[in-house]
This record gives sequence, C-alpha cells and structure tokens, in this order.
Amino acid sequence: MSSHFKKFIMCLMVTLCFDVQAQRPDWIDQPYEEQCHKARELCAVGEGQGVLSAELSARAAIARMFQTQIESETTINSESSSRESMEQGLTAEFEERVQKQVKQKTDYILEGAKLIESFTGENSVFALVSLNKKVAAKTLAEQIEHLDTRNLELFKKATRSSLLQVEQNFKTRESLHKHYRFLSNQSYPSPLPYKKVLDLKEKLLSKDVTVFLDSSHSIPDNLIHEVVSILIMHGYRVVNKELKEYDYRLRVQFETVERHLNVEGFVKYDASLILRSYDQKARQLGQIQLTQVQVGRNKSQALEKTYKTYEEDIKKRFHLLKLD
Repeated sequence: MSSHFKKFIMCLMVTLCFDVQAQRPDWIDQPYEEQCHKARELCAVGEGQGVLSAELSARAAIARMFQTQIESETTINSESSSRESMEQGLTAEFEERVQKQVKQKTDYILEGAKLIESFTGENSVFALVSLNKKVAAKTLAEQIEHLDTRNLELFKKATRSSLLQVEQNFKTRESLHKHYRFLSNQSYPSPLPYKKVLDLKEKLLSKDVTVFLDSSHSIPDNLIHEVVSILIMHGYRVVNKELKEYDYRLRVQFETVERHLNVEGFVKYDASLILRSYDQKARQLGQIQLTQVQVGRNKSQALEKTYKTYEEDIKKRFHLLKLD
C-alpha cells in the first residue's frame, strides 16, 4: 500500500470522526421539540463523565424543575385556608419532619423517571431523562389517599396526640397535593375538612389540663427538657411540684448500665427510659418504655445521642400514655 493511499485513509478517518462529533443531537438543547411531549412528560438533560453520572444529573434537574414549579405556586386551596391557626402549634422540629416526609415521597416518585437517550460527546456524556406525568400523578394520588384514610382514623380518636398527627399529615398532604395538581391539572379534595380539625383542636385546648412531672434530680436536664417540650407541644400545662389539684401525673424513670466494650477510648451504655402516667387516684393509665444502646468516648457523649433518639420515639408513642 502506497504512502499516499495511507495518508488518504487517515485523512478520511479523521474527517469521519469530526463528522460524528459534529452530529450533536438536537434533543440536548431542545428536548421537548425532539423527543418529549410537554403535555405528557417532564424531561431534562444531564451531563457527566459517563452515562450514569449524566443520568443522575438529569434526574436532579427534573427534581429542581419539579420543586421550582411547586414553590412558584401562590394559590392555596380552600381546605387549608386556616393555616395560620395551625402554624402556631408547630415547632421547627415538626416542620423538619414534614419536609423529610415530603422529600421521601417525592424521591419515590422520581424513581419512575426513565433514561430515553444518551449521547457521547468529545468531552462528556449527555443523557435525556423523562418522567411520565400520568404515572407520577397516579402514585401521588395513592399516597394522598393513604394520608386521607389515616387522618379519618386519627380524627375519630379525638385526642391531642391524634390531632397533632393529623396536623402533620395535612402539612404533608398539602405539599403532595401541589405536586399532584402540577402534574395532572386536577384537584384531589380531602374527605376531612381542615376546619373540623381546627374546631376540635380548639375545643380540646380550651380545657386546661395539668400534668405533674414526677422525676428525680438524678435524671439529666436534657432528658427532662425533651419530655416537657413534648407535653407543651400537645397543649398540656406542666408543673414539677405536686399540687393539690392536677389532672395527670407523669412519672419519669431513667437508668443507665455500663457494658463491656473491647475498644480502647470508647464506652458503651444501656440506657432505659420509662414513662408511666397516672390519674388523680394514682391508677396507672399508660406506659412508654424505651431502651437504647449507645457508644461514645465518654458517658456524656454516649447519652447525648440517646436523648435525641428518645425524643422521636416518645413523639411516636405518646398516645400510649392516654393523657386525654
């Protein structure tokens, strides 16, 4: 083969390579005009060093687009028009739990997004990802329906703890409902009007219920603070000195036992918290018993982790104390 012919072949291959690189698909810049139907899909293009990283980038772009559309919505549906009254009873931790729930549910919906196209460019890879609006809206409707069913069950109990859970569920529902409306252009009314929740809450909170917190001085202040905060969150008046008249007594017991840990520089503790509730005649009404095993560089550090875990566990099981 002559040298001139070899040079010709090499030039031809280089030209073909440049032609391939030049064939950048239009969907990279205009996904809705080339591959996606705007009425049926949410689409985004991501870029990365490989197909996987490009796909993850595209999914993140859909999530941002999704959230931007929700945050730009200024109208509030009639079922949550009395929101101001509810906000007064919520704490920052309460809001944090709601946001965590919404994110978990939204992430689950975004798992339904699919990779449609990919293109390997000269320096990076591009991926086109699509989320079917109808399928995502159906998943949202199922989640909203589950919350509605749970809210009806809790509302029938008519207790302070059950209504607090209803409030949290309504907050979660409101965010999910915005997502649903954005995807389907339809509403999903709640079978339980929020005004009924507010009316019942007002009725319950109008009763001045006093709880005598019976605890020893050996119980850490951090732990007592968490218990008091939860009681106040539920609308109870808390006293730490036994009065002639109180509605309930809540006895708090806390015990720690050091366990062997064959790791230098660390200690291990079993920590047990028991909350027992009693009426005015000293009859036990309910009980919460929690045990945690924690490791730390010292006792204080190990138990500090325990307090935070107890806080969430008490909130979840508060209805077991039967203080209504």
